[in-house]
Amino acid sequence: MPRILVVLDYYLPGYKSGGPIRTIANVVERLGDEFEFYIVTSDRDFGDRHPYPGIVVGSWQQVGKARVLYLPRSAMSFSAWYRLLRDTSYDLIYLNSFFSRLSIKTIMLRHMRLLPKKPIVLAPRGEFSPGALSLKSFKKR
Repeated sequence: MPRILVVLDYYLPGYKSGGPIRTIANVVERLGDEFEFYIVTSDRDFGDRHPYPGIVVGSWQQVGKARVLYLPRSAMSFSAWYRLLRDTSYDLIYLNSFFSRLSIKTIMLRHMRLLPKKPIVLAPRGEFSPGALSLKSFKKR
């Protein structure tokens, strides 16, 4: 069964970032019998100071039809992210945002040829529209 490594900033039980969480949860629910989903995400919801209650930070756990790894910000450094990608088995990486720090690190690692030549699917979710690019344009350039 193909293994998809999904990278997104927030996931269940979060809800504050809205659509992306629901989209990925629905994809996992619908396709979870055909693909193995491994999701790497933050240990807290958007804007929260504390991790989700009841999760084990830094350990893969079953959430619906996916295995989820909740990480604290300290585990998302460039070197820690490289080690995680190097040590995790996957057939494809799905990046749910272009401007996410983890997406940028993943693309940089691939550009530096530190990741295997496996497919990467990038879902920018409207981030390249003129209106979106005009917000924080200096940072995005």
